Amino acid sequence: MGTFGRAGSKRRLPIYMWPVPAVQAGRTGNFPLGPGESKRILYDWDDINFSEIVVAAEDGRQVQIVVDATPTKRQYHRPEKSQFVIPALDELERAEGPVLAAAERQHGVWTFRAVMVIGVVLPLLLWGLVRAYRREKRTRA
Repeated sequence: MGTFGRAGSKRRLPIYMWPVPAVQAGRTGNFPLGPGESKRILYDWDDINFSEIVVAAEDGRQVQIVVDATPTKRQYHRPEKSQFVIPALDELERAEGPVLAAAERQHGVWTFRAVMVIGVVLPLLLWGLVRAYRREKRTRA
């Protein structure tokens, strides 16, 4: 989860598939992990502070690891750590309020699809049309 603005609004972090070109991933959470597994996640830290990790337990409860207890204090910065180990879930506090609400909101897939259409599909379509036009123009000349 991330925190942005002076009011400390919460939302899911913008997750990217790779850094250059910056292409948003199709999902912003719900990464299944088993014991001993790890996941590398790339996110845009300069617009939102990484503040919590929300973990969904098998019994349905959602708990959190607080990554930055004062995320609005030094906007916008990288977290102090880049690797996090999830302890036993009974040791973690429940995710509540704005953190829980942000965790339950789904919005990354539509952004990904829009970026793919605008940033990839349309340019390819235009490139194909220009090539076809030039080819047609040469055959008529």
